[in-house]
Amino acid sequence: MNQGLFITPMRKQLIMLLCISVGMAVGSFFFEHIIGLHNCHLCIFQRNIAIVLSAILLVFIIHDPADYKRRLYALILMLISVFGVIFAGRHAWIQTFQTEKIANCDPSLSILMERLPISTLIERVFYGNGECSQSLTTFLGLTIPSWSFLLYLFFYLFSLKILIRNK
Repeated sequence: MNQGLFITPMRKQLIMLLCISVGMAVGSFFFEHIIGLHNCHLCIFQRNIAIVLSAILLVFIIHDPADYKRRLYALILMLISVFGVIFAGRHAWIQTFQTEKIANCDPSLSILMERLPISTLIERVFYGNGECSQSLTTFLGLTIPSWSFLLYLFFYLFSLKILIRNK
């Protein structure tokens, strides 16, 4: 019998993570297109990170690797999660502490991408702008970037568990 046809405990956990990451991306689109909230540059970066996480998780689930390949996938997930933690953490920090110190004007992300090299673009986005400091939506007392930070941290810790345990 082919073991790849069964849903292993690892696959169940990965499917749960996939649902969370897809939910994060869909939630971002929902807030932007249905609710009408304007996404700042940090929000767009966080959404893109969630989409990349979803794609990697889907491949991880389908491939269901063992041994060193499983660790390689976990390392990739960990790296992407670190970027999510950094961007979401910065966004939450801006909303908490920097509400009046950040300039309100900044061109759209597409204009910045056309005119700036990637290192300058990431630095500019990471610095934030006035849109990033607005906290329009909360859920259970936390802002959306704070929830994103916690979820990306969860992805990181889960990846770390795979690296350490590898079962």
